[in-house]
Formats: sequence, structure tokens, C-alpha cells
Amino acid sequence: MQVSSKAVSLRVLVAHDPGIAVRSTGYFLRSAGMQVRSVSLEEVTPNEIRADRPDVVLLAGRPDARSVAVARDLRDEAERPGIMFVAEGGEPAELCLADDYVPVDCTPAELVLRVEVLAARRALTSAATPLRAGRIWMERDTWQARVDGRPVLLTVTEFELLHLLASNPGQVVAKRTILDRVWEHGFGGSTNVVETYVSRLRLKLSDTRHSIIKTVRGIGYVLPVDELAA
Repeated sequence: MQVSSKAVSLRVLVAHDPGIAVRSTGYFLRSAGMQVRSVSLEEVTPNEIRADRPDVVLLAGRPDARSVAVARDLRDEAERPGIMFVAEGGEPAELCLADDYVPVDCTPAELVLRVEVLAARRALTSAATPLRAGRIWMERDTWQARVDGRPVLLTVTEFELLHLLASNPGQVVAKRTILDRVWEHGFGGSTNVVETYVSRLRLKLSDTRHSIIKTVRGIGYVLPVDELAA
């Protein structure tokens, strides 16, 4: 399968029913250059999906109470992945909760194309929607950031790092996860670079008490919800 330049950086989470074979789905997407992670639909939580920050979530299997609950929980968030049902038995009645639907037996080319198109649509929507997390306001399409209404000039890497933390308020984001998301997979660098950039961010945010970006020793960083609401 020819690798599309659009697909190379896409992250896809496949949440599937235990009885659904998704090996071929993951294989087709990986062959197109996408980064794919497969999880059990019974075990995955919306918070886990948010922390993973996929571009597209595939809910594979016949839509049931669990898949509908996951789709509904993610649906109304501005900073959310594209949601696609990969379903058996025809177009699901719950399609209104997702952005797209493909049958489980669709061709590899159609699956890859539909995922690419959905990711592109969501990227445009997310870029146009400012991110607000308490005292922090960020707008990706203009690369502007404000804290307490004060403009903060950030480099692209600093912006992406703060955006990742602000997209997951109250959740600890591991240093290795930050490397994978901000510097992309395959960077291979030490987590020391994350510490360096967090220090730079704290200076620019006037976060002398380390309260806006809190260190969770041995794990990573978190934007505490109570501090964001201050």
C-alpha cells in the first residue's frame, strides 16, 4: 500500500469489542504510515483517550451502550478526536454521535482515505476553536497564548507543550508522553529536554511557585484544576 504524506503523522486509537477482529484494521492503517494503538472498548476510559490525544478514534463493533457512552462523552468537546464507527450490520442508528461510519468489511483504501479526511476535518475545526483552561487561553491557528489575559510569546515547541497540558487539565502527563506528542515518535531524545522546556514555560508564565505547571516527581507534569480556576 502506498503511504500518503497526510497519513504519516496521524495517530489513531482503535477501541474494539472483544469479539471483533481488528488486526487487519490496524495493519492497513499502519501500512499507510499511521501510528495505531488498539485497546478493548470494555476497558478504555474517555480520560485515557484524552491523554492519548489521537487524531481519530475508531469504535469498532456493533454500537452498544459502551461505545455510545464513549462517543457521547467525547462528542461535545472542542479539543476532541474525530469519532468513527467501524460497525457490523449496516449503518448504525447512533451515527449522529460520530463524525463518520464505515462497514467493518470496507476496503483498506477506503478505510485509510476516510480516516485521513476525518482527521483533516477535525484539525480545521480544532484550529478555529480557542482552547480555554481556567487562566490559560490558546488559539492554535494564530499561535497566540494568554495567561490571566496577558499575552505570552511562545515558540512553537513551547506552545505545543502548554497546549498538551492545557488539553488535559488535572491529569498527569508523563514526560515520555510529552516527548511522543510534542517532539513526535522517533525523536529518541532524553526526557531532560522536557524539563528544560517546562522551565522556560514557567519563566514566561511567571509561574515562580510552580503552581500553574506542577511537577509530579518521577512521572511528569500536570496543570492542577484548582490552580487553573483561581
